[in-house]
Amino acid sequence: MAERVASFLHRATAWSTYRFVVKRFVGLTLWLAVTARAETVKHTLPELIQLGRARARQVNLAQAELHVREAHRRTALLQWLPSGELTYGLSPAPRVRCAVPPGEQATLDGLPEEQKQAFRQNNCINTVDPGGNNINLIGLGSIASVGMRLNVSLTQPIYTFGKIENAAAAAGHAVAAGQAQVETARQDVDILVTRAFWGIKAARASLAAVESGRDELHPWIAKIEKDLDEPKPQFNLNDLERLKVALAQLDLVVSDLQRNEQTAIAGLRILCGDEVEVDESELDLLELVDRSLGYYEEAALLHRPEARTLDEGLKAYRSIAGWRRADLLPDLALVGSFAWGYAPTIEDSNNAYMTRANLLGGGLYLAFRQPLDLGQRLARLGHARADAEMFAAQRELALVGFRWEIDQVYNDLTEARKRTEATERGQKLARGWFTAVQQNIDLGIGEPRDLIEAGRAYFDLRLRYYQAIMDVNVNIGRLRRASGVEVAGSP
Repeated sequence: MAERVASFLHRATAWSTYRFVVKRFVGLTLWLAVTARAETVKHTLPELIQLGRARARQVNLAQAELHVREAHRRTALLQWLPSGELTYGLSPAPRVRCAVPPGEQATLDGLPEEQKQAFRQNNCINTVDPGGNNINLIGLGSIASVGMRLNVSLTQPIYTFGKIENAAAAAGHAVAAGQAQVETARQDVDILVTRAFWGIKAARASLAAVESGRDELHPWIAKIEKDLDEPKPQFNLNDLERLKVALAQLDLVVSDLQRNEQTAIAGLRILCGDEVEVDESELDLLELVDRSLGYYEEAALLHRPEARTLDEGLKAYRSIAGWRRADLLPDLALVGSFAWGYAPTIEDSNNAYMTRANLLGGGLYLAFRQPLDLGQRLARLGHARADAEMFAAQRELALVGFRWEIDQVYNDLTEARKRTEATERGQKLARGWFTAVQQNIDLGIGEPRDLIEAGRAYFDLRLRYYQAIMDVNVNIGRLRRASGVEVAGSP
């Protein structure tokens, strides 16, 4: 008995241990999975641009608008297909038969019913009900069955003097303009991602520089505080307060830089997704091969997507004017019809000129249609031409705007490059000054005021240097956006 109890306890203990291990393993696996999913992926600028192009809402909106224009083009092209309608109806049908012509009743005596019916239909002048009473429009006799009627009519355009052709051409130009607008949205996203990317880089580099400045100030504050406790201090309370004020100013700079960093991160994640992060590469100045301003101005007219949008839009307006002009001219079409009717209780005359309840027939003819409201159509033509002229003027104004934008971006880039060179040279000189002041204070021949002034100059120029690098890199992207061509050295 004791052995059984010991065996049971051993198995129970082993099972509890197994369950504990399994639960721990499953929990660890789930934690690792959640951690891996939550880990942000770091991307280079080209990778972020591709993510932005695939995920940005403005690109999705431009693509949706393109789909609408493609639907309009399909609608215009389908105008060449035949149009028409099919009508099928049901109605109550009375019992009606053809009356025997006066004086012909004796002729029918003794004939089979089929021959009697054929004789009545071939010589039908009047109709009667089963009792022999004449039937008119007021009294149709008793309802005996259900009548059916099927009518089909089709119109196939043959020649429209350019109506359908111009409408389809206008829709096609609208589609081409929509495709250019999609590319415009993508390039807009490119520059937004570029701004956010370099903004994050500049903010983090600036934060690192300011943090290093704070790290250098803290030992000096501690040193002066310790010196003030000496019987014959080298420094005074004003020196200590100056350093503390400088440290507080650095704290304000840190707060501002952190805000800029978080704003740029938020914008980047809205464009590219919540899980993205920039890579850990340093803030470097992009290389740029110098080209003339005229090169970029000419390139914009050929390669910028907005220029293609304007060109296609002008063509679309002119096609609309052609459509309005063709709307004054006639249409030629082939018209076909088919009719079928069935009413089992009604006898019809075999006369082709009489209406029949039971019928099967059709027709095909060439139709000519000429609109007569020419005054209204001429007014619409004048309106379409005026719209085309106005859009042509807007296009010329936009092209001038492209040139002005390129001039502005080119000048901004030139200024930022010069500023980069100046701040790089200045921050190196300021760093030497700052180091010399530190050494003088260590030797007892310097003052904290000089340290603060030199430090402020150094860190200010260093932050300006980072800002200048960011401006150069962003302006390279802006120049590529404004000209529509790749700029050497840009990602």
